[in-house]
Amino acid sequence: MGVLERLRGRLTRGEILAGAGLLLIAAGICTAAGGWYRQRVYRRTARQGMQEFVKVLSGSGYSGSATDRHFSAMGDIRYGKASANAALVEKLYAGEGGFARPDVWRRGSYGLDADGNFLDPWGNQYQVVLDGDGDGFCSVRVRGRICSVETGAVVWSCGPDGVSGTGDDIRSW
Repeated sequence: MGVLERLRGRLTRGEILAGAGLLLIAAGICTAAGGWYRQRVYRRTARQGMQEFVKVLSGSGYSGSATDRHFSAMGDIRYGKASANAALVEKLYAGEGGFARPDVWRRGSYGLDADGNFLDPWGNQYQVVLDGDGDGFCSVRVRGRICSVETGAVVWSCGPDGVSGTGDDIRSW
């Protein structure tokens, strides 16, 4: 005699349906919590990739070259939006700084795609602005305003929505 057959005489149909409903609610809560936790891990991983990128930029001393300038409207050099960051990645990791190239990208981790672009955990290019005009500041548009950050380079991830300048961006400054 199976478990259901033994319980059939003791539980009403309503009680069985209520129990099944509670199980479905618990499964939904677990699924939502898993998604929240995954996004939290992705954010932490995006920060790690950003920190690696900033470390390489700082260690290399690279500030752009006359042949590879993608100037933003504010005179600084931006990679990752209109121009792929692959050109910057190639210059940084080709030098003699002893920096290890990032691994191949896979969802949930940062790394390089087939074209050499440095991607965040959601598969978007990291955005990079270099101080192209030599004033000691990087100018970046954040939520419609222009912010000047006193540094030679800033890096950020566009976050899960893949759009720069929104509230889910993860910034190095």
